[in-house]
Amino acid sequence: MDGSSELERRLIAEAPGLEVRQNENGRTVIRGYAALYNSDSQDLGGFVERITPGAFDAVLAKNPDVFGRYNHDRLLARTSSGTMKLELDERGLRYTIYPKPADADVVQSIERGDVRGSSFAFRTGGSNERWFKDDAGRMIREIRSFDFLGDAGPVDNPAYPATEAFVSRRALEMARNEQRETPSVVEDSAATAPQEARQFAVGDFVAWDGGVGRVEHVMTEGTLGEAGSEYSLEATPDNPAALVRIYDRGEETDLFVGKPMSELSPAVEPNDDEDDERAVSLKPTTGMAAAAKRGLRLHEEGKSGDGLKPETVARANRLARREEMNPDWVREMNAWFARHDSASRSPGWDKPGEEKPGFVAWLLWGGTPARNWAARKVKQMESESARSITVEVSANTTDFRSKIASLKATMLRTHLHGK
Repeated sequence: MDGSSELERRLIAEAPGLEVRQNENGRTVIRGYAALYNSDSQDLGGFVERITPGAFDAVLAKNPDVFGRYNHDRLLARTSSGTMKLELDERGLRYTIYPKPADADVVQSIERGDVRGSSFAFRTGGSNERWFKDDAGRMIREIRSFDFLGDAGPVDNPAYPATEAFVSRRALEMARNEQRETPSVVEDSAATAPQEARQFAVGDFVAWDGGVGRVEHVMTEGTLGEAGSEYSLEATPDNPAALVRIYDRGEETDLFVGKPMSELSPAVEPNDDEDDERAVSLKPTTGMAAAAKRGLRLHEEGKSGDGLKPETVARANRLARREEMNPDWVREMNAWFARHDSASRSPGWDKPGEEKPGFVAWLLWGGTPARNWAARKVKQMESESARSITVEVSANTTDFRSKIASLKATMLRTHLHGK
């Protein structure tokens, strides 16, 4: 079978608006959202999926016969018989199902809160989607239009198994091909003893036994690299897998290595600000910008707590745009990281999905890249200041010596007359 014609299913664990109610005619109806616009799925096997507004317009215009099913198989209703209705609004695709009296158990399960999820089945072709990497380095499959809708309805076990029954072979292959367009993961046979995994973000600079590099992509589940390959890595929430761009003598290369977080440690970021020997550039690095962007996303999700100062968010936005900083801000940043460095070693404070407010603040200040960068910049500024004082003193000494020499020359040219 052509991969483009495979049926795929997507599920929402906590479907918004899933409810049982009586309509204006007193009839029992089940309502819920089968799909949401601009809502990222979890990892589907190397990629995350996103549906754009308008993606259902073309397929619904064909007036398709769509089934209303419970748990993908139990028939509750269908659109062609008028027992199911599909509607679009600003949030996504919404269904209304008119259940049979025999479906009272499903109705009761929804009312009790035992059933909370929804799903839908679809097909789409390659021309209807776009593949790209977002700022966090995730591979995104953006669906802009659907070719076919099969069914929609409530489910009680909404998961995202990355199998061909749920994700098409074509989509999985597309994800692998898109990943291969970036340089391949190079062999790294050096093994170190497992230890507690630190959580690094995209943009962080890290070191391992044999190299230094920058994190380009992080996976907390699934396989990094081609499944079954000798060098593929299985990612878990406790020990995520990172795709790291290798740096050689301070310069980025086109080589990548896959590493479990447990084998990585923080590293000082190579200079990317083109300092010359007489000037200290205070432009934030790409790693600082990536950390600030992640912090801002977590802040928008409400994970920054109540004590966050508005100026911290304002500065994070400037960091994300890599705007030039001033010396006082850099010194303040260096002092802030020095005060909070011990907190950065708190177990679980940066666990994906359970990020603590302190970790969000750490990211908003630029994360580990900013801590290393600020410490280096303060030393450079102090060195530059000391050099300026030395040059000024040296210049003053030179001027003084010149004046003495000039005075001596004048005296030698002057004839002294005795009384």
